Amino acid sequence: MGIKVIALIIVFLLAGSILASAEVDDKSPTEERNTVDSFSTNGASLVDISSGSNAVDSYASSEDGLFTRGCGNNKIWILDPDCSKRGLDLSLPFGQWSVLELGPDTSGYAMLFHRLPSGDLQTEYMGYVHSGHRYRLSLCADSTGTHEMWYRVGWQESNHVTLDVWQGQRSY
Repeated sequence: MGIKVIALIIVFLLAGSILASAEVDDKSPTEERNTVDSFSTNGASLVDISSGSNAVDSYASSEDGLFTRGCGNNKIWILDPDCSKRGLDLSLPFGQWSVLELGPDTSGYAMLFHRLPSGDLQTEYMGYVHSGHRYRLSLCADSTGTHEMWYRVGWQESNHVTLDVWQGQRSY
């Protein structure tokens, strides 16, 4: 009888620890991340660039028309190195830094996807994002070829952006 009681206690303790670790805080900080060393963001943090209570309005009337609020779409852009222009594709020399900008339409936990020039797919947990906010993430052009990136919040996927990384000098 003693072994059965001990086994039952162990089962309850294991079940309790599993439930405790599965508990999720909806207010978790955006800096909570599971980094992958070979990921091209090189351990950069997702930064919320929204401005206070006007966060929804801060990008709803975007000057470039690429962002449409309330259409049920998560958006992603790639910014040039000085962050003066954003678009859906960019060409950079090897070793140059750029920025990804995310505009989630829904709140939830975000996962960033990165298809490497080799065809391999890398994923990175980005933390909790809020609808109506904008987030930025540093990106290093650390391997030559065409990179494709997008993210997902829940089951809702964003558009895709591409980064063409080249080695050496280009005449154009």
